[in-house]
Amino acid sequence: ITEQTLHAEGFISADLSSNQKIGVDFSIDNMMYDKPLKNYSLIKLMPGYLFSNDDVRFHAGVNVDFQTGYASGLKVSPDVRFDYTFSGSYKFYANVTGGTILNDFRTLNGVSPYWLPMEQTKTSYTPYDARVGIKGSPVNGLGFNLYGGYRETKDELFSMPFLEDGGIFNGFFQSKAKVAYAALSMDYNHRDFVDFGFSLGYFNWKTEKGMDALLFLKPEYYINAYARARIFEGLHASLKYLYEGRVSTLGKRTDAVNELNLSAEYNLNDRFNIFVGFNNLLNSKYIAETGYPVQGFNVMAGVSLNF
Repeated sequence: ITEQTLHAEGFISADLSSNQKIGVDFSIDNMMYDKPLKNYSLIKLMPGYLFSNDDVRFHAGVNVDFQTGYASGLKVSPDVRFDYTFSGSYKFYANVTGGTILNDFRTLNGVSPYWLPMEQTKTSYTPYDARVGIKGSPVNGLGFNLYGGYRETKDELFSMPFLEDGGIFNGFFQSKAKVAYAALSMDYNHRDFVDFGFSLGYFNWKTEKGMDALLFLKPEYYINAYARARIFEGLHASLKYLYEGRVSTLGKRTDAVNELNLSAEYNLNDRFNIFVGFNNLLNSKYIAETGYPVQGFNVMAGVSLNF
């Protein structure tokens, strides 16, 4: 099966005043396939109004998505975004957005390169994704972002591994899904000497009745941390850690992601770089979203040249 895509996009805008603007963004994707898959076109219009000054940025718009051919129909969703900057370095924001996402071969390959077609995937439509948060920088070099939200998506894409002729492949399934989420991230950077940070996140997933098994590889929460330091001129070392607990489905929970990686790189000059990485130091065993078990502890080293 082959897929061909014809894509075009553009925008038209006009200034109403020094801090007000109206405009329309638009795009079209023509998706063409061999049989038995069906061709379709997705036309997206995004008219909107923008007001901005030193403290406030407000965008009021709408996403109008029209699809012809396979799974044809008209879908409308909001595109409303509000930012308020206060105390110089803090920003409160509230967004209600949505839209239609192509689930073309490039999207599927981004999830797993080892997938087999089960049936033709539909576009995923989000009627609303409401998010509110605050971010800022209390001191020089330190930044944080705290937010929470709720999203509903029709034909959400789910990845499920299965065995076929002795090999492991991924199948893609779709269902309506709702998720409440919250996250906190914080980062610190001090010139080129050291930078480190962490992020925490939580998800509460809901699917259609009888479809809970599709949450097999979806995250319920995660902890992510990293640190990078300059040992001496040209030599940097990095440490990264990720723990991701999966959703419990049908009374079972897939093994969590629990990975620690250590790496170093040395820049001899602007063109020559030496690097080494010690991956999965904990020798963890879990299934990645690609559907394949991850490799245990491994080492990778090499050189890179820039011309």
